[in-house]
Amino acid sequence: MALSINQISAAIAALQLACEKALSPNFLKKLSLEKGEPWQRWIQRLTEIMEQNLFPTTVSKDGSSPFVAFVWELQRCLPVEHRQSTHSYEALATAILRTPRYMSESTPTFRDT
Repeated sequence: MALSINQISAAIAALQLACEKALSPNFLKKLSLEKGEPWQRWIQRLTEIMEQNLFPTTVSKDGSSPFVAFVWELQRCLPVEHRQSTHSYEALATAILRTPRYMSESTPTFRDT
């Protein structure tokens, strides 16, 4: 099923809003979060946005999935201090798979390749 330009536009707008909120200095100060938790919440929200707009969110251990490549590119737009697991696609895939959304057995998003 091909996505319409309106679906892609809506996904990008939702993603932009989520990223702007996550990068807001006051947003993180208001929350009492453990180290790495904002990034995990960002991945969870990004996954929701992508799924709502019918984009793939499957993550492979070797980092070869389109979602891992997408997160890799998005992270390049973030300040360095907000990035995680930037030394390889495999490391990023592992970090994504450790987020609560991907650890849930009720949502089969993991494929072993």
